[in-house]
Parts: sequence; structure tokens; C-alpha cells
Amino acid sequence: MCGRYKQTTPLQTLRELYGIKTLPETPPAPHIAPGMKAAVVRDGKAEALRWGFTPHWAKEDMGTKLINARAETIAEKPSFRDSFAARRCLVPADGFFEWDKSQKPARAYDIHFADKAPFAMAGLWDAWADPETGEVRESFVIVTVPAAPMIAHIHERMPAILRTPAECALWSAQGATAAELKNLLKPCDSGTFSWTAAQFGQAPANEDLPEDSQQLPLF
Repeated sequence: MCGRYKQTTPLQTLRELYGIKTLPETPPAPHIAPGMKAAVVRDGKAEALRWGFTPHWAKEDMGTKLINARAETIAEKPSFRDSFAARRCLVPADGFFEWDKSQKPARAYDIHFADKAPFAMAGLWDAWADPETGEVRESFVIVTVPAAPMIAHIHERMPAILRTPAECALWSAQGATAAELKNLLKPCDSGTFSWTAAQFGQAPANEDLPEDSQQLPLF
């Protein structure tokens, strides 16, 4: 599960990495929590969407109940299958946070590549229209996979990481097949992970929820 992540890479660097034509208003952030708006890349544009997924067909806004989607089931689960087929995005990051629950109290770790290189997490997005007001709210979810052996002792799952331009391009391609996409969704074994005790500083008020207990068992 990915319940927090960070994106501190300068936006100009992201522009060069992903060929972004436009940049979002959202500035880089050392701590991104569910419910916040964050940059995602889709159709060559970086735009700020809410982290907390609501399918277009939902009767009500689901808020932060869906923040992760299991790679093993996204092609079949009603909440995600339409977006997996047609509304995929890149979620830029340079680290993510996981809680080691074997410690009491659970301890948060900042997990990143040893070279601190930025990467993209596989994401899905959707647009939901409020039936009462007509307001359209766009949101995204982060795809997760079993954790790489190197960090599995901290948590059993991790974000699906797309580290190369070719992987990012394939995830974003409208003509990609389900088999090609599924092949991308596996534990990242390129590079070396490092982890340090998380230093949140002035974090959002819901920081104390170790892994967002409201997450629904739909993934």
C-alpha cells in the first residue's frame, strides 16, 4: 500500500523527463497525503488532480476511500477496469512512505532510490460529476504491486514504479494491450532502494493515520 509519497523534483526536470507541455499550479511537495491535489501526467500534460479515486459511475464522491488499486485485479474490478483500459496516468515522485507495523508504535520510513532519482508511479484517473451541482471532480489512484525483496521487511506492497521512458510511454499509450500493461506492473528491481526514518515536519492533519484505515477492500 502507498499511503503517502513525496515529489520534490523541480518541475522543469519533470518537463524534460516526461516531455510535458504544460505544468500544474501545484508546487513540489515533501509530503503528499490522500485528499490533497498532486501532479499527474496524462496526454503530455501535467495537471493537478485529487488523490482519492471516485469512479465516474459512483452515486457519491468517495473522497479518500480509494487511494490504491491492486495491480492483480485492476482489469476486473468495477471501480478500476474502465480507467485501466482508457484513463491511465503517470504520478511523478521521488520517494514514498511506508509504515513498519512490526514496531510499536508503527514507524514511518521514507523509501527512495539510492541515487535519489525521480520516477513515475503507475496511476489511473477518472472524472466524477456531482449529480446535484454538476461540478466535475477529477481524481487519481496509485497502482500497487507486491514489494521488492529489498523492502518487503518494511511493508508487503509498494507502488508500481515505471522508471524508464519506454515504460512510461507504454503505460500512457492508448494502443497498449492489457497484457503489455500488466507486464509493467511488477516489483521494481532496477536500482537500489534506500530508506530513512520519515521526517514529515508540518504535515497534513491526517498524518497520524498509519495507512489510511478508511481504504475500502475493493482492490
